[in-house]
Amino acid sequence: MDRILSKVWNSRYGKYLLPLSFCVGNLINVMFYYLGLAFEDNIARQAAFIIGNVLFTLFAFAALLSVLRFGQLKLRALLPLGVVLLFFAGCYIRALMSFGVTGTWAHHAGQFVFFSFPAFCAGVYAAAKRQESSFFDTLEHLGLFAAPAALIYLNGAVFNCNPFNWGGDLGILNYMTFSYTLMPFLLAMIFQFLEKKPLTLFRRALKYPQRVRGLLIALYWIAIIAAGTRGTYFCVIGFFICLVLSSCLHRESRQKSAILSAAMTFVLCFNIFVYAPQGFNTSRMSIFLQGVSKGELVTTDEDPKVSGKIDDLVKADGDHQIANRPETPSEPDTPAEPDTPAEPDTPTEPDVPTEPDTPAEPDTPAEPDAPPQEDSAEENIQIGSRGTLFKLAIKEFQKSPITGMGPMGYTVKYGMYPHNIPLELLCETGLAGFVPLMLLILWAIVNLLRFGWKQKYVRYFFLFLTAYVIQANISGNLWYCSPLLCALGYGLALPDRECRRVPDSGAPGKEAAASADRS
Repeated sequence: MDRILSKVWNSRYGKYLLPLSFCVGNLINVMFYYLGLAFEDNIARQAAFIIGNVLFTLFAFAALLSVLRFGQLKLRALLPLGVVLLFFAGCYIRALMSFGVTGTWAHHAGQFVFFSFPAFCAGVYAAAKRQESSFFDTLEHLGLFAAPAALIYLNGAVFNCNPFNWGGDLGILNYMTFSYTLMPFLLAMIFQFLEKKPLTLFRRALKYPQRVRGLLIALYWIAIIAAGTRGTYFCVIGFFICLVLSSCLHRESRQKSAILSAAMTFVLCFNIFVYAPQGFNTSRMSIFLQGVSKGELVTTDEDPKVSGKIDDLVKADGDHQIANRPETPSEPDTPAEPDTPAEPDTPTEPDVPTEPDTPAEPDTPAEPDAPPQEDSAEENIQIGSRGTLFKLAIKEFQKSPITGMGPMGYTVKYGMYPHNIPLELLCETGLAGFVPLMLLILWAIVNLLRFGWKQKYVRYFFLFLTAYVIQANISGNLWYCSPLLCALGYGLALPDRECRRVPDSGAPGKEAAASADRS
């Protein structure tokens, strides 16, 4: 076992763990798009997706074990790392006991095992190996694989066609997924551009790497603008602000970072407020801006009566989704009525439709009003209007502030997560879960500032994560949030020194330690 773990610890492929934790699933879908197999129900794509993520998970878990064996982690790092895993394990157990093996629980559990947990392992491994510099190099090279997809997407957005005749989307990669797919590559390439790092392609150094990076940055950014995902806009703009502030504080690339950030922001504003090609989805910003002008958070068209129904939805108990509520209006007699349409005489009898009025049941006329209320709210929630989702989360937290409604309870009840991880944590786990996890996040931030803020690439990785911090407040789900787990693993395991290389023999005794010291 030691021999295997030592090979994993010293593996040259270990540098891919941290970058792939941000994009492995999307890159698999991009590959299948190139092959013309990027359909939702394509068996080959599904099988390759599952196999790829299983292999990635196994390798990440082996990397975590190698860190525990050779990474020289101290108790102050092991303790919070173990608490993080225990926290999420406890939440999943509580959800299982509360709701059983539902589709929601199974989906979230699968996402956690194959995305969040590997990201956590990758963060711990990268921190122990101090792979901050290679992170951006590797992520930049992975982004080259997605460059043709970005070009194809632009072609589809402008001309409403692509090689596989799917319009503007790339198969299973819709506008939102594709936008978030390009975001880490864009950020990594910006860092590489600022540092003027060499760029290799097929093991050959390019003659003009900065020009190539400039073209790729423009391609990625315009493709993101064309997608029209407002969350990506906010993430990148927030990243620009943090980047410029950091550059000014450390007096590194101040002018270049300011010019690049201003130019890209100008292009975005021009496409939103002045002119954009017909296929660009920048018009989606108009709904948001109109809501902001009125002091409201509106991200989609919704029924104006929905705001008055929030209290009723919160007061309603039940562990089923809103989408299922209209199917069960608590009318036991209605299931027996479907037999009547089968009778040929019933359509011709005008008295049959009027029979429900003859009993003069006061409850029957009142019940048809409830489903329309839930239907309108259901439609709004399915669309994902952030204002309504946030209000529901706040009301649910006020209803049970200590223990919350239970992990995944919001999704089970409303059929949609709140799109805000702090609010989701508050309403589902209450203060009992919110306070410990926030203390762990604060611990990771302090660790980053203490050990790595003066080190350039650690600081760059911290700035890279700021974009995902913004995303966590406008989108994403707590129970399969890979960036959150990756940041926690990295920040809590980050040492204040370089780790020594372990010999391939993997001998755990004093001889291996002495050999490592000599190396």
